[in-house]
Amino acid sequence: MKTNQILRTAEIFFIILKAITSIFLIGVVFIFIHSSFYPSTYNKIIIKNGETIAYNSNITPLSNHLNENESINSEPIYYNSVTTFSKIYLLFNAIFLSTLIILILKELTNFIKSVKDYNSFHNNNSNYFLLIAKYFSYLLVFQLIKTFVPITIVLSDNHVQSIGFFNLTPFIFYSAGILLCFTIGQVFKEGERLKIENELTI
Repeated sequence: MKTNQILRTAEIFFIILKAITSIFLIGVVFIFIHSSFYPSTYNKIIIKNGETIAYNSNITPLSNHLNENESINSEPIYYNSVTTFSKIYLLFNAIFLSTLIILILKELTNFIKSVKDYNSFHNNNSNYFLLIAKYFSYLLVFQLIKTFVPITIVLSDNHVQSIGFFNLTPFIFYSAGILLCFTIGQVFKEGERLKIENELTI
C-alpha cells in the first residue's frame, strides 16, 4: 500500500510539472503574439541571459534606446526593444526546451503507470528510459550550440548585443541524465530478457 502511495505521489508530481511546463509554453507563445498588437503591455518584460523572458516591477520602463556604451550585463534588455527575428529566436528556444521537458515527463509518467500495474518487466520499460536519454542528448547538443555559438540579440534601433557565456550546471545535469537513463534502461532491458527466457522455459 505504501509503495502504491509513493508511486501515485510521483505520478501526480510529474503530471503537475507537465501542466506547469505546458502553461509556461502557452504563456510564451501568447506574449509573442499579443505583444505584436499591444507592445505597451510588455514595457517591463526583460530578457535575462539573452534567452529568458522575465518580469520585474522594480525596473524602469523601456526607454527609447540603449546607449552604445551600455553593457548587456549592466543594463537590462527590454523585450519590446528587440527585433521580430530575435523574438522568434526566444520563442524557438522556449518551445524546444519546453517540448523536450514535456516529453521527458510523459515518459516518466508512463513508466510510473507501468510499475503501478505490476508490469515492470512486461511493457518494454527500458524503452522509456532510452527515449528519455535521447531527449537529454538533444538538450545537451542544444546547450553546446548555445555555449559555443554566440547569441545575438538585435535591438530595434539596430544595436547588436552578442552573448557568449559558459554555464557548467546544464552540462553536468544533462550528461548525468543521459548516463543514468541509459544505465536504468539497460537494467530493465536485461530484466525483460530474463523474464522472456523464464516464460519460455516454463
